[in-house]
Amino acid sequence: MKSSWHGQRQRGGIMALRMISAIGLFAGRSLTIWLMWPISLYFYLFAPEARRSSAVFLAKVLERQPSRMEVWRHFRTFAVCLLDRLYFAAGETRNLHVEIEGADALQAIVGSGEGCLLIGSHLGNSDAVRSCGLDLGAPLKILMQIEQSPAMLSVLYDRNPEWRESLIPLGRPDTFLQAHKALEEGALVAMLGDRAYRQEKSVAMPFFGAPALFPTGPMLLAAITGKPVVMFSGLYVDHGRYVVRFETLSGVHEFAGCPRDTIVKSLLSRYAARLEVQCRRAPYNWYNFFDFWHDAAATRN
Repeated sequence: MKSSWHGQRQRGGIMALRMISAIGLFAGRSLTIWLMWPISLYFYLFAPEARRSSAVFLAKVLERQPSRMEVWRHFRTFAVCLLDRLYFAAGETRNLHVEIEGADALQAIVGSGEGCLLIGSHLGNSDAVRSCGLDLGAPLKILMQIEQSPAMLSVLYDRNPEWRESLIPLGRPDTFLQAHKALEEGALVAMLGDRAYRQEKSVAMPFFGAPALFPTGPMLLAAITGKPVVMFSGLYVDHGRYVVRFETLSGVHEFAGCPRDTIVKSLLSRYAARLEVQCRRAPYNWYNFFDFWHDAAATRN
């Protein structure tokens, strides 16, 4: 089993993705959703590494061995969320319903004039968060790894250039400087915190009873800038319903005067603990289809 998500081939060429996109936007969600059954079955049958990784994760979160149907449900939920990303990006949300939890705390932080670091994960649908209609009155910048799936990003965002303009690509020489500048100017800077980018430093944190590696980059950015951190998720429930949730990991100036290492480890501990809670809340929303615990175990050995 591959221990890392790096180098995993993006399945489905650009033409296939554009075809599904065209069908989805023409036929609408209520009809296209039925295509997710055979598509998810295809990936269940022909992606053995992802299938094994799904079973490992589900065994931890369900606290028992998952059935084949439960593993397939994991794949199908991912396929549905992927389809819904298309509708969120295109603004076609008539058949999608989003509930928002915890927005007051985020709005209070933004209202204070501070920039804010928004930390998500590969849990649920981040596009539901961007499209939930919450008006915070602050610019949004998104740190994203664009090299791994350029075809997917092209299909999703070519129709919405405003979203593409908000992106700050990860791995560029000026990535950190752009994010730092945006935070200092009072912007919201969003990124995912559960995958390390290339050789990014990571720290082992308890996650479902075993150590797992989490990248230090997002929390180091918070430590250096002193900005508050809010965790976000867009959990798929069923039948086009999502719950967007915001949780404050650190308030304004909470860690003033603390060493950077202390801040980073404290924030990572809070993040991993809250991520575990959210995974238990919606286990089929977890879309890290690789052995999330392997690298930490290898490091210990």
